[in-house]
This record gives sequence, C-alpha cells and structure tokens, in this order.
Amino acid sequence: MPAAGIAGLVKAALAVHHGVLPPTLHCEEPQELLAQTRFRPIAKAEPWESAGAPRRAGVNAFGFGGV
Repeated sequence: MPAAGIAGLVKAALAVHHGVLPPTLHCEEPQELLAQTRFRPIAKAEPWESAGAPRRAGVNAFGFGGV
C-alpha cells in the first residue's frame, strides 16, 4: 500500500511526456457543480494541446490511507 501513489505519478509523467490527457476513471455521473469550473471529466484519451506553454500535471498524496 505505501507504493499506491506511484501509479498516479507514473500516469501523470507519461501524460506530460506523450502529450495525451488520460481518461477520467469511474466518473460516469460527475457532480453538477463541476460544470461551473474549468475542470471536466474526460471520457477517452485526447491530445493535450500546450500552445507552446509547458505542460504541468498534479498528483495527490492521499493513497489508500488518506494521509
């Protein structure tokens, strides 16, 4: 369990490297309030347009324990 967060880190690093936004898992019915933000779930992988700016990705550190 201590290594659970490494999968998210690897996924983010590969997404940045390859320029592909990975799909959002297990989000068939997103919270309605999400529509009021700039965030959105992604149904299938799509190109990550950078327009010359550096790509950045965030990874949470919650893992299984919620710490």
